[in-house]
Amino acid sequence: RAVQVTAGVVAELDVPISPGWLKVIAPFSMEVREDGQLVGSDDQGRLMLSPGTHRLEFSNATYGVTVKRSVEITPFDTTSLSIEAPTGAVEVKAPDGMQVFIDGTARGVTPLPGPLPLALGTYNVLITDGAGQIKGRQAVTVKAGRPTPVTF
Repeated sequence: RAVQVTAGVVAELDVPISPGWLKVIAPFSMEVREDGQLVGSDDQGRLMLSPGTHRLEFSNATYGVTVKRSVEITPFDTTSLSIEAPTGAVEVKAPDGMQVFIDGTARGVTPLPGPLPLALGTYNVLITDGAGQIKGRQAVTVKAGRPTPVTF
């Protein structure tokens, strides 16, 4: 805050100096940065911040997620902020006629009409032939942005 000082004039300044707290609610761990500097992570439960408006960046490199938000921190109070995960997808490429399973659930027969939407996370992708014989298996991490390719 800017303060103007005038010679010979007495002024009173009331500035809150007690910190407040930020509680981040997210489906996975998020790093919190302000002006490019790491403030902490939501794994800490609550982050102590000075009172006022903060422009923060929340990120998770594993899932390719970055979210920017402004929050107002009040002294002695906890401000909660929810961050929803974007969805991702997998694009399975395998020989025609293969049954595709994701974490044990049948999702279609190749060629698939397009990417399969999924929440961000790690999945087991399995393909079987018409006789039910396993022809391939991969663990894949679905990230935000573009479909994650899975090729057999």
